[in-house]
Amino acid sequence: MLSPTEREQLLEALRPPSGYDLDAAIGTTFSLDLLTLLTLPIGFASFDWQDDSGRPTAEPMALLEAVRRFAERMTIFCQAGRIPVPKNVERLYAYLENSVYEVTAADERGVFHPKVWVLRFVGPDEAIAYRVLCLSRNATPDRSWDTLLILDGELIDRQKSFAVNHPLADFVQALPERTIRPLTDDRRAKINQVQDELRRTRFSLPDGFDDFSFLPLGIPGYQQWPFEGRVDRLLVMSPFLSEDFLEWVQDIGQNNVLISRLESLAALPPERLAPFGAVYFLNPDVRDEEDAGEEAARDLDIPLEGLHAKLYIVESGWDAAIWTGSANATGAAFERNVEFMVKLTGKKSAWGINTLLRQEKGTTSFIDLLCEFKPGQDQPVIDLEQRQLESQLDALREGLIKAKLRARVTAIDDASGYQLEVYCPSDQHLPDLPNNIVVCCWPITLRDSAALTVKMQARSLAVFERVSFDALSAFFAFELSISASGRTASLRFVLNLPLDGAPVDRYDQLLRSLLGNSHQVVRFLHFLLADDDPALLDLLDPLGRPDGGSGGAGASILSSALFEMLLHALHRQPDRLDQVQRLVTDLKQTAEGQALLPAEFDAIWGPIWQVRQELKR
Repeated sequence: MLSPTEREQLLEALRPPSGYDLDAAIGTTFSLDLLTLLTLPIGFASFDWQDDSGRPTAEPMALLEAVRRFAERMTIFCQAGRIPVPKNVERLYAYLENSVYEVTAADERGVFHPKVWVLRFVGPDEAIAYRVLCLSRNATPDRSWDTLLILDGELIDRQKSFAVNHPLADFVQALPERTIRPLTDDRRAKINQVQDELRRTRFSLPDGFDDFSFLPLGIPGYQQWPFEGRVDRLLVMSPFLSEDFLEWVQDIGQNNVLISRLESLAALPPERLAPFGAVYFLNPDVRDEEDAGEEAARDLDIPLEGLHAKLYIVESGWDAAIWTGSANATGAAFERNVEFMVKLTGKKSAWGINTLLRQEKGTTSFIDLLCEFKPGQDQPVIDLEQRQLESQLDALREGLIKAKLRARVTAIDDASGYQLEVYCPSDQHLPDLPNNIVVCCWPITLRDSAALTVKMQARSLAVFERVSFDALSAFFAFELSISASGRTASLRFVLNLPLDGAPVDRYDQLLRSLLGNSHQVVRFLHFLLADDDPALLDLLDPLGRPDGGSGGAGASILSSALFEMLLHALHRQPDRLDQVQRLVTDLKQTAEGQALLPAEFDAIWGPIWQVRQELKR
């Protein structure tokens, strides 16, 4: 149970079952890293690109195809104002603009904090499978210790729903109601389909458990305290703690256990920790290479950093219930936030507290990562004046979110670029800006050196006078800076603003811009046709020179290699030809795109695509 040497990667959990394809992915997260989101579609794809250490690579062709194919199938909800500013400029972020929806909690004192994914897969004979991922981690590159629960199920042909699934389906159904900008009709229809089908999906229990239940918090009809009924003993694992939560649990159970971060424990009065029989924190210097072995440690990428898991174990007689998900051990989590938890019930002998904390000779157990906490050690020093400055910036961020800012694209008359403007709609109100706070913004497709100072007195906050097509973006970075009494603080975040007036063929132009030239198009075609073998992308390396493939022997080699791969796909994986046709259709929308296709491509492609269509019929 929670063995440090048994790891599950998120990309692996997103991979469709054998023979199935992803139809829709609905994800929720508090904070959202755009680069992380950009790489997640690789998990949905049939190809598997990894480096020598097993991590997914940023192979440009893999990213481009995965994002083009799956971005429209993803709908991601995150807390408004909690998208960090990316470190690098990446044109592919444009494909994510219609996938990301920022959300606020119904209670203004709370936040949108769930970390759950619902995946819909379509298999042979239109069979429908679902997978629910309940995590404690956000969609970020964070390296903390987290938990991940995977529940697989199949849609059952029946009229009557499974009552146990109603909380999950109600949670999904409620997601569009708190978004800053409304969902498109097709995405809202897909969410409605998913919530309806979830009610008739039979989920399989993980091995060793007898029952499960879903618990959403902070949506209409759901705000229950999970630890009702008989509680003989309680374990609380949470990186963040609050005094009100610890007061709520101080009189339930005996010999309880608390596991948290050192700084969270040290910030509490000792009397709040006294009711617990044992209090632990994750050893920040822990290394388990000696027990796991050097090779195993390298493969598992040990060690992780910090505790971020949220886990609760309740023992009742011979039984134990495990609550896992997003809720920290705080009053805000159980009273004000939007959260999501799953309860698993089994035997105490298999899933109880002693099982989690048991040491086993010759292996690294979870208890080996922990240190016992003694009240009074490493008391943190809190800078109240600095915290006050940060609170002012947080309040201003909330004001900008409530203003429902928009962006507007205007083509310049001489066709030399575009004007890109951030503005506040006439029916919204801008927050007051104190004299000691400066606000800047810029599209994330430009460096921060291009940032403009925001003028809060006018409806037009910032106007970027002449930007290229590649710089058009709905993602805008904001930087808030404050100074007072010799102290300074700053806050950076990204907002996904509705983009008015963007070119209607923007994504067609973007594809041509990303591919650039005929050689890149051919490389992309080879990637689409490659039999899951990255080495096949090197077939055209001799033609990789600027003049490669432009004529003579190069063109002959190009034609024969491409023809061979098309025939191979027609025989073994004809569905790959459908991906090629999608690319061809997109490029042929314009004369510029048509020019990127190899000169002899139509003569090769036409007969093969005709056979593919006949096979379909």
